[in-house]
Amino acid sequence: MKEDKVYSVPREKVDAFEFDGQVADVFENMISRSVPGYPLLLDLLEVLTEQFAQPNTNCYDLGCSLGASTLRIRQHLPSPVILLVLTLRHQWSNGAKAT
Repeated sequence: MKEDKVYSVPREKVDAFEFDGQVADVFENMISRSVPGYPLLLDLLEVLTEQFAQPNTNCYDLGCSLGASTLRIRQHLPSPVILLVLTLRHQWSNGAKAT
């Protein structure tokens, strides 16, 4: 996991946050520090999946970012269940594309 140093250098003016290539490179580190209880949330997804996912149904992951939640859900789904993952396709300012 790359260490997030996006805002480590003092700036006179901090521009509005933009999810660009620089942020994407360190997003795993950024989200684990920025979202209180993020690791616990991922653990909770496993429990919720086991409790509520039913065979022969669909399970949706909306806005999966890194796919960490998708992986946790997938590992705890009963068979057969269809897991549908939906995320935005974003054009970064440096020309890279998220898919």
